[in-house]
Amino acid sequence: MDVRMSLNLHQRNYKFRLYPSALQEQQLAETLDGCRWVYNYFLDNGFTSESEYDMNYALTELKEQHLF
Repeated sequence: MDVRMSLNLHQRNYKFRLYPSALQEQQLAETLDGCRWVYNYFLDNGFTSESEYDMNYALTELKEQHLF
């Protein structure tokens, strides 16, 4: 017997519509811009095969150098 069958797991999806205020929209945009910048930085600098420790160290250095 399959383990998944015996546990009877169900996946559910929920959708929510957000109506942020102007300030919240600005904060979301800034947060997403920072996330996008960090993601692209790691891709551009070849961190795809580095260990998690190396990436955490590099992220700590980025936080000290750049204000997000």
